[in-house]
Amino acid sequence: MKLEIRSLKIFLSLTVIMDAFNGFATNYLPEVLGQIVPSIRTLALFYLLIMLLQVSKVRFTLLISILSFDIGSIFLLLNNEGQLDISHIMNELTFFSKIYFYVILLILIRSLQGINLIDSNWINEILRFNFRVMPFLFILPTIVGLSRKTYVNSSLGNSGFFIANNSSNIVLIVASIYFLVNIIKIFDSTRVVNSCYLLVTWLALWMQGSKTSVASITFELGILIVFVLTFPVIKKTVRAWQVVGYLIIVLILFIAIVVSLFNLDAIYQHLRSALQGLLIRQQYLYRASNSIIDTLLSGRFSRLQQMLSIVKSNGIPFSVVFGAGVSMLPVGFIAEMDMVDLFIDGGVFLVILVYGVTIGYMWKRNSGDRAHIFSKWGLLVLILYSLVAGHVFKEILASTFVALLVSFDRKDKKSEDSYTDPTVSKRG
Repeated sequence: MKLEIRSLKIFLSLTVIMDAFNGFATNYLPEVLGQIVPSIRTLALFYLLIMLLQVSKVRFTLLISILSFDIGSIFLLLNNEGQLDISHIMNELTFFSKIYFYVILLILIRSLQGINLIDSNWINEILRFNFRVMPFLFILPTIVGLSRKTYVNSSLGNSGFFIANNSSNIVLIVASIYFLVNIIKIFDSTRVVNSCYLLVTWLALWMQGSKTSVASITFELGILIVFVLTFPVIKKTVRAWQVVGYLIIVLILFIAIVVSLFNLDAIYQHLRSALQGLLIRQQYLYRASNSIIDTLLSGRFSRLQQMLSIVKSNGIPFSVVFGAGVSMLPVGFIAEMDMVDLFIDGGVFLVILVYGVTIGYMWKRNSGDRAHIFSKWGLLVLILYSLVAGHVFKEILASTFVALLVSFDRKDKKSEDSYTDPTVSKRG
């Protein structure tokens, strides 16, 4: 089992790299190479099931039964509607493979923790590596001109090698929370290291150019400034000149990063262009919908109403419970709200399964443990993001981190949740 666990750790540590390579291959390499990562993840799904069988035969049997019943119900519905062909079958299998990848991964990790084969430090090492690497997969492609634009037919934003805007966006936001919490919680010699990674992550978020990116940077910057100036613990352990010195270091690092990428004359134009592009997009969305809510949700409210009307007109109680499948809607037509999309594709059954497993394991977490406050805030952001922006549970890039974060705040026997500095050694 040690070899299997080591292999699982390597696979999960390469999550953002694989997603970035998938985007690069899709955009710049022959089509056949764009199937490498999806094929690896399909094989990984079976690998996770085999590991789960070794750890818990009961959970494996229950999960296989649920999966077979769920997929069988969709195939039965497709057959009744005369849509049981290879194209629709592949669409359904692709959808269910992504959803059940998350469910199986979460159950497997918690099962391994239950028998003390992995601990929170194991999970932290995976998170740390992914969060350190990810912003550079935005910045470097942008510098060399290989970055994909965040919005089609628009010059607004750069998403690096990543294809899924929302999924990569929320992982970047959680990464920035990770470094911010480490700055706040470990206010010692490691704060400069954490600050460097936080600033690089902010830069990647800024490059992406979405509303949530700008809001996240603003909110986190405000928290950081308020914390170092007013938090009682800091005042007791750090002198005023150290706080001022720290803020100066942060400012110098930020200026150095910006100047290294843009010349001074271009900084103002870059800021103005990015904000102007974001404003123009919001004006376009408002003119298209004439609704402030729809503008804030980037058109999702209108799509939600259209999708619910389709379900209502379908009039099949079976599809309400088990879903109508992705084939019921026009190609690419989704609400981009995970709960709605899960309901349309898999019915109430799939919504209860995904959110039930997530909330159920969250409920068992050690809520009194303050050492892993990052996982609490990270999970809250992920869940809220899934409800209003989507692509959290339906994309492996984001759902992998949900599974890790749900399991991160656990007091296990191996580590006793002894939260050490996640970026450097104790010697600093």
